[in-house]
Amino acid sequence: MKKNILILFLLFACTGLFAQQFGFIEKTYEITGKAKRGSLVDVKYIAADGQYKLYYTIKSGVTSITLQIYTFDKDFNFIDMKDQVVEVNKLNELKAQNPFDFSWVNFKSDSYVVEGNTVEGNLVGTLVIKKKRTTYFYNWFNLAYDKKVEILEKVKPKNDEGSRFYYYTHFEDDANGDLYILCGAREVKKGPDPMKHQREFHVLKYNKNLDLIKDLKIPFEYYNGYIYAKGITKNAENSEDETIDNLIFT
Repeated sequence: MKKNILILFLLFACTGLFAQQFGFIEKTYEITGKAKRGSLVDVKYIAADGQYKLYYTIKSGVTSITLQIYTFDKDFNFIDMKDQVVEVNKLNELKAQNPFDFSWVNFKSDSYVVEGNTVEGNLVGTLVIKKKRTTYFYNWFNLAYDKKVEILEKVKPKNDEGSRFYYYTHFEDDANGDLYILCGAREVKKGPDPMKHQREFHVLKYNKNLDLIKDLKIPFEYYNGYIYAKGITKNAENSEDETIDNLIFT
């Protein structure tokens, strides 16, 4: 089954790169048992050499990982296979020196913790913020992070009049734990405008400690609805993580 996946992936890569050509090449090559039990972490086409390279992790430990690298020519004929042992503490250094071959590296540490918040509306639409702690554990088998999320506490924010907010949508910034919420101001109990949340919108920004950083009030003369929202991201400073830079609401 693994060898079929290998061939289909190569054919997909070929047709993607040479979509103007018709026809196909069917080749099979049986990978090793170690590669079958491992994970395919990267596939590259080297145009200058006319070669494809497939990278499998076949062994992982606390201090090192072993890659099995397969090389094929442009017609999918097998060229060679070799093992490469990489020291864990040198992964980021190797990526800096050779970003092409080590673009799959995303290792920060064995584990790390990010505290932030998540948001939802309850059964009647009231805005509820949940403080959460996310612990990331590096999985050396698939070279990616697994995570465990714990809910620490719940908060229902209030506006200046002491009433709750109506929840529309939100964005979580995983890079720093910031939270951006589109909501509407609810009328005070038994107030004259039960649909106030469709006339007075707010964009709330909280940091990871649930401190209110900004409350942008957006009033309208008439009732309006929420249709679409998008968060525009950029790379965080000195990091590969993406952080929220702009918001779009319609």
